[in-house]
Amino acid sequence: MTARRQPDFAYEVDVDDVQAIALQAFKALTEAQFLFVRELRGPRVGDWLKTLAEVVARGAAERRDALAVNVAFTHLGLQAIGLDAPTRKQFGVAFQQGMSGGGGHRSWELGDVEDSAPLHWRWGNTPPPDDAPPADARPPSRPVHAVLLLYAGSAEALQRLVADQRRLAADCGVELYGEDVEIPMRGEWPRADARPTDRSGDPRGAVQGLREHFGFVDGISQPEFRLRADALDPALVAPGELLLGYPDESGARPPSPLVPASPAALDARLAAGANGMLDLGRNGTYLVFRQIAQDVHGFWEFAQAHAQELGTIEHCAAKLIGRWRNGAPLTDTPQQPADLNGLDERNTFQFATDDAAGRSCPVGAHVRRANPRDALPGFSPQRSLDAVQRHRILRRGRPFGAPLSGWPDPERMLAAAREHLAGDDPWPRGMHFICLNADIERQFEFIQRRWINDPTFVNQRADEVDPILGRQRGNPTFRVPADPTPLLLGRGTVKLRRFTRVIGGEYFFLPSQRALRYLAAVAAAPG
Repeated sequence: MTARRQPDFAYEVDVDDVQAIALQAFKALTEAQFLFVRELRGPRVGDWLKTLAEVVARGAAERRDALAVNVAFTHLGLQAIGLDAPTRKQFGVAFQQGMSGGGGHRSWELGDVEDSAPLHWRWGNTPPPDDAPPADARPPSRPVHAVLLLYAGSAEALQRLVADQRRLAADCGVELYGEDVEIPMRGEWPRADARPTDRSGDPRGAVQGLREHFGFVDGISQPEFRLRADALDPALVAPGELLLGYPDESGARPPSPLVPASPAALDARLAAGANGMLDLGRNGTYLVFRQIAQDVHGFWEFAQAHAQELGTIEHCAAKLIGRWRNGAPLTDTPQQPADLNGLDERNTFQFATDDAAGRSCPVGAHVRRANPRDALPGFSPQRSLDAVQRHRILRRGRPFGAPLSGWPDPERMLAAAREHLAGDDPWPRGMHFICLNADIERQFEFIQRRWINDPTFVNQRADEVDPILGRQRGNPTFRVPADPTPLLLGRGTVKLRRFTRVIGGEYFFLPSQRALRYLAAVAAAPG
């Protein structure tokens, strides 16, 4: 990457003001649950926010054997709290409109159509009234004002934390969605045969690494951010790509909402902004939350159908993902590793430099589309690396639902397919996709629209999108370079189809602790 120059002004991120989910992944807190707030109106909402401001987890220090609470708000939630319209209009357009807003434009660009369309979601913004739901659609999607992100080191500790937060909300008149609402919000890493899956577990015979329901190690490729102006390591991403109030990769500060220097803003100690205003957004960020169901059986059924063409079922699945199940990148490890239940977190590889033609890792593989590294089409490797830094996101997802019987072994999961498909919901498991970024449109939405869903992005073909998250069209295939001619997976009796579907989603603002104190004062103000 291009060497860093000293920025035009000095800064150091005030990590103690940043909610911890933006600075750490809570890896030691393996249990999680997400509580959605239905309504943020009432005389004691300010008390609820004031209490949260004192208990929210902050900073970058890894939390072990502890609890963590973070909170984020939708645009509807900020409106319900009482934040005035001029201030709300300073937030990003995507956040203001919501994930399912924009008259259907945003949903189309994200690929949220057909069975992933908002009309089928279990939660999210209510669809516009002129969108008549089809006969088989669920009832109108449930709007959300805020989300509580709760983490603990054990199931028992999480249960107590959830009960405490529900009690606090009830005491303050804050309405949460109840346990009876069909929103699977428990986050738990799948486990095989009750053996440990976290990195601190006994490695003997265990399935190592934090893995999602397809069986792959997850969360390896994550950006690291520069928290001081004099940290010039070129691998570090500018803090303004994550947090408002700091320079981004272009040297500019992302737009941030400003408020007048009122007594409430001064009491909250908001940072100084332009023209005598105070910066409400500083040390905050936007949180994207998408609940994505995974068709585990369908994914491995497709891999099994094309296993003979590539050698093994594992080889076919790795070609779709771009890594082996243990996390080893195909660019560095083209042959199947001996231990797919082990853990390989190598992440320093490049695509254009190491595998330009996609002989090892196909150019349309999921990890190559989600982070093209040095291989953006039409860019030199160095220019590609610099451009990709403008579109990085920080992922904080957790799986939901019980793993398919036999997980993570694909042969055992396929053998259990009859049991899997007998339930009321054929896709009862998946991922709470959570990511953080300073600009939803330029970061999350750009990746989803251009890199994941654009069929001409890498192969200049009209029928290939990301094989895992992309919106499949027509009779899609997946191209795997091979001699003498490429293989086109999906032409057999088992067709390539979408292996994931969105069942809920929304955009949130994750405020700093100081901003949370200000919002508490706004909510408590008369009128």
